[in-house]
Amino acid sequence: MDFAENWMVSYPEELQSMYYAKEPVTLHPAVIHHREEEVTTHWSVALVTDDRAHDTGAILAFLRVLCDFVRTTLPEVTTIHYASDSPSSQYRNIFIFSILCKHQQLFGVQATWTYFEAGHGKGPCDGVGAAAKRNADLSVKRNKKIWNAAQFAKRGNKLEGSVRYICVGYCTREAPCA
Repeated sequence: MDFAENWMVSYPEELQSMYYAKEPVTLHPAVIHHREEEVTTHWSVALVTDDRAHDTGAILAFLRVLCDFVRTTLPEVTTIHYASDSPSSQYRNIFIFSILCKHQQLFGVQATWTYFEAGHGKGPCDGVGAAAKRNADLSVKRNKKIWNAAQFAKRGNKLEGSVRYICVGYCTREAPCA
């Protein structure tokens, strides 16, 4: 998992002055791999929110949603192995280590975390983020309006594809939006 570059809200027909007033949608793509016996399956998930923060609070909100998704999709899973890059402002800090130590109590499943070199374009989640933004751009070109993260997720889930879009609430960070 990793943050993707924010997608800027756009409309099918907009005034030139809208260029300076666009709001971002934060994307946090993740790829979930599961191996059962000799078969490996994966799910591509694009977590989206209107919240601009790329900090540990946002990571906690995304982990809650990801763990709920894993526990409902794969109830037999006992350990989650996270893999991400390692910026200290996001994934590699005392708050995340604290969450990792309490992961079983917080989310009902044990966890480990592997850190890779910081940077973009190195993993499968970067492709998920690019596909999500491309799908949003195509929807706008087809005269569909996307004005926030909830609409981004709704439009994305209507398209046929392998990416599952989940909107993470703006204010509460407790549950996905409807």
